[in-house]
Amino acid sequence: MGKKGEISVDVIIKVVFAVLGFALVLFVIYLLAYQPSINREACHQSIVLRSTARAGFIDAKEAIPLKCRTDKICVSMSGEDCSDLRSVGDDVVRRVKVSKCKTEDCTEARKEILDVVGDSMIACHSMLGEGKLNFMSQEFERRNYGLICSRIVFDDQIKESISTIGAGEFYSHLERKQTGKVSYLEYLYPEWKNSKNSVQLFESFKSGGIGDKNSLENLKNVDYVDWNVIDTNQENGYAVIAQISEFSKMDEWLGGIGVGGAVAVVSTVAIASGVGAPVGVVLLTVGGTIAGASVVSGGAVMWYLSDDEFKYASPAVYPYDLQTLKDLGIYSFEIAP
Repeated sequence: MGKKGEISVDVIIKVVFAVLGFALVLFVIYLLAYQPSINREACHQSIVLRSTARAGFIDAKEAIPLKCRTDKICVSMSGEDCSDLRSVGDDVVRRVKVSKCKTEDCTEARKEILDVVGDSMIACHSMLGEGKLNFMSQEFERRNYGLICSRIVFDDQIKESISTIGAGEFYSHLERKQTGKVSYLEYLYPEWKNSKNSVQLFESFKSGGIGDKNSLENLKNVDYVDWNVIDTNQENGYAVIAQISEFSKMDEWLGGIGVGGAVAVVSTVAIASGVGAPVGVVLLTVGGTIAGASVVSGGAVMWYLSDDEFKYASPAVYPYDLQTLKDLGIYSFEIAP
C-alpha cells in the first residue's frame, strides 16, 4: 500500500505540473493572439474619451492623449522579414505570410494581400468610431488631422511576382467581403454598394474634377485600368490613414466639391464631387513606378460630414511618402518609423 501511495502521489504531482505548464502555454498564446485587439481597444477607448471631452461632457483641463500605435505589417511571400520595415523596441513588426504563386496571375496571393489591406481598413474605421467621434487634437484644428492606422510593406518576392493591384480588383474585393450585414465597401463608404462606383468616380475626375491643372491634364490621358491602388515597388510601402478636419466656410463655398482650400490647390491631387461622398473625394495623382507611366497611385479619399460639424475621411490607402502627406495637408499625431 505504501508503495502504491508513493506512486499515486508522484503521478498526481506530475499531472499537476503538466496542467500548470499547459495553462501557462495557453496564457502566452492568448496574450500573443489577442494583443492587437487589446491595443485597438485601448486606442478606441482613448478616442471615445477625447471625443467626450471635446463635446464638454467631462471636465478636461489638458488634452486627452490617444493611446494608439501604428500597426506595422510586413506582407511576405518568402516568409522572411521585409527590408523596408524594422521592429524598434516594443514596436514590433507583424509579419503576414501569403501563398507563393501557383498560377501565372498569382490569384491566391493577390487575394491574401487584399485581405490584409481590407482588414486593416475595417479595423481602423471601427476603432475610430466609424466617423462619429471627433478625435481631432485641438492644436490641429482648421487643418487635416490624420491617424496612421497601419503601415504595410512587401517583401522582395512579392515585388518580383506581383507588381500592381488595380482599382477594379481592389474595390471588387471590398465589395465581396462582409462585415456584419454589409460589405467592406459599404461599411467604409456608405453610399457605395457596388464596386462599379469607382469607375464612375474615375470618369468624374477626368471630366469635371478640380485641382492642379497638370494633374487633371494627365488624367485625361489615362484610363481606369491605369489606376493602381497598390504598387508593391512603392518605396516605403503604403499606409492606411483616416483623416478628420473642421467643416469650414471654404467647404460651403466650394459647394460640396472640395475638402478644404489647402487640398484644392496642391499639385498631387484632383477633386471630384457627387460620387459617393457628401463633402468630396480626393484622388492622388502621384507618379507610379511601372515603366514610369502610372499617374494614379493609392485609393480614393472619401470625405463625409458628421452631425457635429466636422468632416471625416474614411480609411484610405496612401503611398507612405512624407511629401504626399504634406501635400495633402495631413498633420499626423503618430508616424511609424
